[in-house]
Amino acid sequence: MSSKTDTEVIPQFIGYYMDQNMSFHDALTKTLKEKLIGTWGLVILNKEEPDKLVVCRNGSPLLVGLAQNAVYVASEVLFQIFDDVDFKILID
Repeated sequence: MSSKTDTEVIPQFIGYYMDQNMSFHDALTKTLKEKLIGTWGLVILNKEEPDKLVVCRNGSPLLVGLAQNAVYVASEVLFQIFDDVDFKILID
């Protein structure tokens, strides 16, 4: 796999495993468990299920905000600046 940034490699691994007839869920799980090290937070969209977002993290907290017509995901608590958004912090 070649990439200019680390984040470009993640979808390449997922796509590679899906090309090997793995489901999106299995390809994502294998990539997260076997290929990523360190702390990270990700939001992943599968084009086959565009109404779903996969939000996952390792070590880094994630802030998820739900509004009437939007979903916000951030890795910085400073992002919490909207009055009309219900925020949840994902931690261990």
